[in-house]
Amino acid sequence: MPLPKPTDDKSRKELEAAKSAEEKLRKESEAAMAELEQRLKAKAEQAQSEKLRKDQLERTMKQVPGTGTGAQTGSPDAEYGAKVREAIRPHFLLIKEVSPNLTAEYLVKTVANGKIVDAKLIKSSGDTYLDDVALKAILKTERLPPDKDGKVPSPMVIVISP
Repeated sequence: MPLPKPTDDKSRKELEAAKSAEEKLRKESEAAMAELEQRLKAKAEQAQSEKLRKDQLERTMKQVPGTGTGAQTGSPDAEYGAKVREAIRPHFLLIKEVSPNLTAEYLVKTVANGKIVDAKLIKSSGDTYLDDVALKAILKTERLPPDKDGKVPSPMVIVISP
């Protein structure tokens, strides 16, 4: 319904002020909706990224015969996890106290002779000090022992705790 034509200057000014206020509210509403849509999109992307990370970790763990515990079915050697831990332990030196309940997971890649060529944190313990010390310990180890068949699985997930 069209607004009646104002008959005097005062009415015209009031009408223009009302239109201006209405336009301002419309713009604020559109901006708020755009911001909300952007937040929802960011949350969806973050959830998608986390799901992909978990799926990739799950696939990797299924492919890798031996991990930090060595107790998984299909592992090349029931004691392999213990061998890996014993190889890393001398290099794992904590100077300050950390919670014994923390664990960090690393994806470790080796060449055929067991030489470590890459180690990457895939799940943080929540304590950056522990994460850093564990990564340094893995890299200082330089070479992982072979399993009972004389092979070193690669890549493998190694779980480290204090």
